[in-house]
Amino acid sequence: FRRQRNAFTARFGTKPGEVKPEFGRYHVLGAIGCGWNRRQRKVIRLLGLDKAFPVEVSYGRDRDGWKLRNTPGSVGEKFGFTRLNEFYGLTDPTYSARGTSPSVIDAETGHVVTNNYHLLSLDLETAWKPFQKADAPDLYPANLRGEIDLLNQQIFDDVNNGTYKILFATNVRAAEAAYTVFKARLTDYDFRLASRR
Repeated sequence: FRRQRNAFTARFGTKPGEVKPEFGRYHVLGAIGCGWNRRQRKVIRLLGLDKAFPVEVSYGRDRDGWKLRNTPGSVGEKFGFTRLNEFYGLTDPTYSARGTSPSVIDAETGHVVTNNYHLLSLDLETAWKPFQKADAPDLYPANLRGEIDLLNQQIFDDVNNGTYKILFATNVRAAEAAYTVFKARLTDYDFRLASRR
């Protein structure tokens, strides 16, 4: 199984080449049923970023991509778009792949800022700190970042992506190998949760 590569990978921050966080300017669009999108929604809610980094819902995907639920004030309504892919086309007219959930859209330009769901939560935890609620938890403590990054990569490769590796394997041996790794990771996470609370 080969996952579609992320086409837009800008990071939020204050360094050269990074996108400066601005209250209310960037909206995350994603499907509620999408695990990658649910992760961002949870982080946004825990950190109190609901108004600073608005969440919008896309729903149902067909050959034309994700449909938008255009509510008053949504970026879809503002630009007259009914599909997520329309934002991708506005950003890059040569873009021909499908838009992915979640995607961060610039509400001023209609451009896709990032669809790098794997790193977005880290940016929300760090670059968006000035906009977090006063009692927001520290979800990415500096002294644990190396361990967190390693664990996140393992979860991404072997659990989140592991299900796809199993379901879409091109042969039984590949599916069995992916399942063995998947099961071992879950056993390890059960142990971590049981022994580190």
